[in-house]
Amino acid sequence: MISENPPYQRSFILFSHPVVDQLKCQAADRQRHLEEARRLQTFQQQAKELQLWAGSVQERLLQEETTTDVASAVALLKQHQELQLEMEEQRNR
Repeated sequence: MISENPPYQRSFILFSHPVVDQLKCQAADRQRHLEEARRLQTFQQQAKELQLWAGSVQERLLQEETTTDVASAVALLKQHQELQLEMEEQRNR
């Protein structure tokens, strides 16, 4: 009569369970590390974008603008209001 699993195969099956479990743990650890790296990369990209945006806002704020008539004053006021709205939107992100 032939047994279902030969002795060498049975010992391999018993031996392989801890190894498989260890590999599964390693794979799960690596998956967690990859997810953390992805979150860090996303954060760094968002921080870089925010720094670029803040630099452009700073340049706009440091520009000395004078008006000579009502129309240019109204246009300048509109630009400042748009900038204020942009800054509030950025704050709410």
